[in-house]
Amino acid sequence: MNELELKQLLEDSWKRPLTQSEVGTIRDWVKAHPARQAEVEQELALSGVIHRLPDAPVSSNFNSQVWQKIEASDRADQRSRSRSPSSLESIWRRWVPRLAGGLAILTVTILVLKQPGDGSSKQAASGLAAAAVQAEGLDPAMFEDFEAIRTLAESDTALDVELLAALQP
Repeated sequence: MNELELKQLLEDSWKRPLTQSEVGTIRDWVKAHPARQAEVEQELALSGVIHRLPDAPVSSNFNSQVWQKIEASDRADQRSRSRSPSSLESIWRRWVPRLAGGLAILTVTILVLKQPGDGSSKQAASGLAAAAVQAEGLDPAMFEDFEAIRTLAESDTALDVELLAALQP
């Protein structure tokens, strides 16, 4: 008997009393592996105690109650998943700010290197390299409210002008 078969027999002992031949097989295995004797005997003793316990009284609709709780939990999981951002939205929020920062740095680098100068382009390039290192450390979380800020910027300015006119003497 190997380790997997022993494990299966011990799991069977949780569910039902073992037959005499199964107990004999386990005892033979324990003789071959004396270091595990205490563990196996403890497992068998615990299974025996469990089998002697009386069955707990359960209501007649116990299975129905369990299934209702499982289904309620599944519905709650589905609601939370539906509220979580889609993968496209998470990609948008994660990569667009990084891509925009990288493109801005690349554009400034190209503009600086294209300008005729007095040899200061090497200094500008090293400054841009330092800026690129700083841009990599930007936290995308600071762009999370970008949509709300953009919506506020697009709001009707007529009300703002009217309010400003009312406040001026």
